[in-house]
Amino acid sequence: MHSMFKRLPQELNDEILNNLRNDQAALKSCSLACHSFRRICQKLLFSSIVIYPPSYKKRWISTAFQDLLESSPHLAQYVRYLNIIDRHTAPKISDEWLSKDTALAACLPLLRNLRGLVIQYQKYYYYNIPGVWSAMIRSGFVAALDAVLHLPTFKFLDLTGFPLDLVRYCPNLRHLAIDDPILIKVDLEAGEHPKAQLESLEVFAHEVYSLQIIPDAETFDYKYPEAFVKLCNENIDITKLRRLHASAEGCSHAGGHGLLAYIMQECAGTLQELVFSPSNGISWGGESAETIQWGALRSLRKFDVSFTWEGTDGGYDYTGPWPWFISACKQLFPSQSPLEEFILHIKYDLEDDDSFDDEGWPVLLEMLADLKRFPFLRRVDIQLSAYKDMTTKISSRLLALINKTPSAQLNLSVTVLDDIYQSDRYPGLPPLADPQWSKTFFKAWW
Repeated sequence: MHSMFKRLPQELNDEILNNLRNDQAALKSCSLACHSFRRICQKLLFSSIVIYPPSYKKRWISTAFQDLLESSPHLAQYVRYLNIIDRHTAPKISDEWLSKDTALAACLPLLRNLRGLVIQYQKYYYYNIPGVWSAMIRSGFVAALDAVLHLPTFKFLDLTGFPLDLVRYCPNLRHLAIDDPILIKVDLEAGEHPKAQLESLEVFAHEVYSLQIIPDAETFDYKYPEAFVKLCNENIDITKLRRLHASAEGCSHAGGHGLLAYIMQECAGTLQELVFSPSNGISWGGESAETIQWGALRSLRKFDVSFTWEGTDGGYDYTGPWPWFISACKQLFPSQSPLEEFILHIKYDLEDDDSFDDEGWPVLLEMLADLKRFPFLRRVDIQLSAYKDMTTKISSRLLALINKTPSAQLNLSVTVLDDIYQSDRYPGLPPLADPQWSKTFFKAWW
């Protein structure tokens, strides 16, 4: 085996081993079995590094990473993505470790080929964020961050609970993900550079204040949408976005989608992929107050939407999501739509099938079966989730509806999830240039 691979061109060896990129045990074995395999195996093994909290995984904590790079400094050149997790199994302020860490400050400047950085920070530390940020400056972590943000290779930044202002210092940024950012001013060395041209964006809005754009807002929480708009005006260009993952799930606001509507309007001419979770307010007359100009999104090729149906449990004024969704689809997809993929995920948060709504399905299925409207549609995936004793009932009723609808020409699939609590989707946003990369999520105490 060794002699056979030794005779093969190195490019072919690399391609063969590249197929094992997700099998760490096989890569380790290959690396030890043959010296000529070692470089490509190490390149694959260390391309994406996850740094866990010290109390969680002793093997991959910051000090272990520092020890590794000190003993094998050549490995630093292989690291493409770094995921730093400061989230814990209990919301204890004393558990915060990033501001006290010095190992990452030593490691980051060594990663000269870094393409992407993920920082998942615990929201419970917000109460003392000025003090925490000052400690990060003193430890050297902020200066180390500055070193990688300016790298010509650095294209992807994903921040949860971390300063939004850091985006200003990423001149080569192409892919940005923002969730629950904090708003403090970050002062780093910054030369003159043009706006970063974003290709993809992922943005989460969990509360009403994350949606409403209020110029010169005095309330701190309402400054996030305003700060994001300011960032777009001065530092990043979102007018050429091709992919947008946007979620307002959890917001009860029924007055449109504010910040998300602004983002979609800015990139309407170029957007090809939209993964969208609307605010819960859509089910209480949300279609009449919608601020998103759906008809402007004329280049969409993939539409992936997720919402919740609560049935009669929603109260007397509950209209459900269907009026909003059907209205959006009619505007989104006129005749000759370029759409190729349609994915709909509905979470049925109800106890019995008496609250199951059949009225929206025939309208949607008939629309999807219209070849004049969707001449390029090649995939329709309907995903259902409910409480365990409800999934069979709901899926059976839906399949009966599908059989009555002239949609035989559709490549339609129905996926059923057995538990509504297992249906939370974390799509992640892998950089377009490297689809093999995926984000590691660390669920906190909830």
